[in-house]
Amino acid sequence: MKEYEAGNSLSRTGNHISKNKGGKEIVLDKGNPKPNPDLAKAVVKRCYEKGLILLTAGGFGNIIRHLVPLIVTDKQLEKGLDILDEALAEMIN
Repeated sequence: MKEYEAGNSLSRTGNHISKNKGGKEIVLDKGNPKPNPDLAKAVVKRCYEKGLILLTAGGFGNIIRHLVPLIVTDKQLEKGLDILDEALAEMIN
């Protein structure tokens, strides 16, 4: 299975992903870490259109949550992460 780490496998979109206590958050860019809930919502919507259900969370709505079942297969997980990667790339470019 591929190793995914926001900012590594998502390198072309890593400039809009910042670490926080709970995981990764969507920001305007690394130079301006202001929350970007509009981008988070657009990514979640695009993922839904591609068949992946995610949630926005956090006080600013700029956290993307994924609730992965314990019985997920490697293939399903990779597909979901690929969809997220594609959606982030589409929304940023």
